[in-house]
Amino acid sequence: MLPDNTVNSLCSHPNNKSIAFDFDGTIVDCKIRQVEVLRSILRKKDINLIQFDYDSWWDLKLNGSSTYNALIKMNVPDDIAEKISKYWISTIENVEWLDFDKLSIGCLQLFEYLHNEGFSISVITARRCVHNLLNQIKKLSIERYISQTFIVNPFKSIKEKQEILDTLKPFAFIGDSENDFLSAKNSGVRFIAIATGQRSKKFLLDKGVDIVIDKIYSPLSLYNILNLKYMIHPTSEVQSKNIGKGTMIWQYCVILENAVIGDNCNINFNVFVENDVIIGDNVTIKSGVQLWDGLVIGNNVFISPNVTFTNDLIPRSKQFPDKFLATEVKEGASIGANSTIIGGITIGKFSMIGAGSIVTKNIPDHTLWYGCPAVFKANICKCGNKLSKSLICSSCNTSYNINNGQIEEQ
Repeated sequence: MLPDNTVNSLCSHPNNKSIAFDFDGTIVDCKIRQVEVLRSILRKKDINLIQFDYDSWWDLKLNGSSTYNALIKMNVPDDIAEKISKYWISTIENVEWLDFDKLSIGCLQLFEYLHNEGFSISVITARRCVHNLLNQIKKLSIERYISQTFIVNPFKSIKEKQEILDTLKPFAFIGDSENDFLSAKNSGVRFIAIATGQRSKKFLLDKGVDIVIDKIYSPLSLYNILNLKYMIHPTSEVQSKNIGKGTMIWQYCVILENAVIGDNCNINFNVFVENDVIIGDNVTIKSGVQLWDGLVIGNNVFISPNVTFTNDLIPRSKQFPDKFLATEVKEGASIGANSTIIGGITIGKFSMIGAGSIVTKNIPDHTLWYGCPAVFKANICKCGNKLSKSLICSSCNTSYNINNGQIEEQ
């Protein structure tokens, strides 16, 4: 389970303790069932499709094709494809095939989490046989988590699911298809698609789905499903409450109580942030970085793996200065991997420090420095490319001039 401080700031909603799920492709992985049903039909109907590629057929389905259309695209004659499709519809929900379905990886953990947090879980799915679905839910040992089950007509699923969503008004609807998306969209309900079901991530995004998750249960999935203010991986220790909206804090990070982190930041694996640290918006901090007291990081800064900051020029064990050195990394700056930043300096706006450098002095805006110690190498654009002698970027054609010794965009 995630730490308590991750489950906060649920957006207001008429019924924000209810979440609805599609079943096939969402709660269960139904690929094996569908492939085995097709294989069985080909045997029983004595249809000889030489070297039929079941994986290619499934890929076509992932990208939006129906069973019939996928067969046609694989050059199966129309009459045979129609014959297969009709028999498919009549057998796909038979008990012997439903036993092939397995719970999606992480589904049980997600249900347990939602249950413990007081959410009610509803299932809204398209099936012909209600009895078989209810038995399947019981066999999968998820019956105790599900408060309501709604069955809709497979041929009217968009309209009928929408009507149920209109009544339920759940906090979110989780499904795996474009039809699920349309039902939620028409009902005004938040929709989260799972990319391990019957449609691919690319297909769903192309259809206009805003949120597509790769796993049904993960810190990132919970962040999206519950519309959390920010995401904290359960292995991290985050004492601060000053975390901005949309910020992601990944594995094994430690953030002390008084640290401030802005919106939409990405704090990677194994990062330490001390108390007197301020991080702006849209900042990326890669793995293995420690941010010590006295450090201010502006908006849109990029800090590469294993960058080292210091804040004391004469350190001694158990001896602390009255005030640690103040270091500032200004807006848009980038610092290359394994660089060392000596405390008490300022790294200017949109400047860039090359990998492995030791930075011992202030870095002006829009300049490139690298080396041990780092030395000036070029003037650079906001986009990161070098400027010509006339201070024009050859990549984006942005022009600059010099004002009081600083490079500024015209």
